[in-house]
Amino acid sequence: MRTALTNNKRAVLYVRVSSDEQVKGTSLDDQVLKCKEYCAQNGFEVVDTFRDEGASAKSIDRVEFLNAIEFCRKNKIEAFVVVRVDRFARNTEDHFSVRKILLDYGTTLHSVTEPIGDSPVGKLIETVLAGTSEFDNAIRKIRCSGGMNRRIKEGIYPWKPPIGYICANFKKRDMKKTECDKPDPARFQMVKRLLKYVLETGEVSNKKLAELVNSWGLTLRNGKKISPQQIDRILSNKYFAGIISNPFDGADDPGKHEAMITVEEHEKIQLMRKGK
Repeated sequence: MRTALTNNKRAVLYVRVSSDEQVKGTSLDDQVLKCKEYCAQNGFEVVDTFRDEGASAKSIDRVEFLNAIEFCRKNKIEAFVVVRVDRFARNTEDHFSVRKILLDYGTTLHSVTEPIGDSPVGKLIETVLAGTSEFDNAIRKIRCSGGMNRRIKEGIYPWKPPIGYICANFKKRDMKKTECDKPDPARFQMVKRLLKYVLETGEVSNKKLAELVNSWGLTLRNGKKISPQQIDRILSNKYFAGIISNPFDGADDPGKHEAMITVEEHEKIQLMRKGK
């Protein structure tokens, strides 16, 4: 449990990385070391360190970030120290909103590697850096969206595939997805059997179908039973018909993965579910 200290010129350190790969490396420790060196050089006593491991700065909804701000509210903290402004926030509006909150608590933001401050020049530099961080984040988002759109056009689903296909965990391994999803030997045939069963019998009750597939032994990847809501997602998903619904342009693009049913069969299931 964190306890408050009574010495003057106290500081909290906030460090953040945005991917699992960085967490496994030394980025967090490097940030902590640089922040501590900064505090030693500027006469600040480090009260506590807050670490967001694998958290994005796109949103201020970061657990340790919020804990650090709350700590400043409850305790007399003079300095909120980060390695760079982009560790604080990647949105200009959030940056100055949170900075104002900290100032109300008597806490100023300090960047180890950037000359920000309350002087006119320092304020200008901070504004430019905050805006640059937001711009950089926007560019990254555009590049990421463009890359995912290209993969879809190549017939590759860039996200985690639905049940029945192997999840290769590319994102966790910090890798780009370059091949189509492969059938899951334990589940592919059972999901296909479900879709064929609906076509043959006309049964579209999510509850009844969930009970049926659970009796077959079909489970989610985590071993949990299939729910009626999951049946609904399976029956409505074009992916099982070999189609990737592209959110970037609204198109239905053909996928390279092995389909379970035809597009016509998928459309027939949708009509059956609507009572037609």
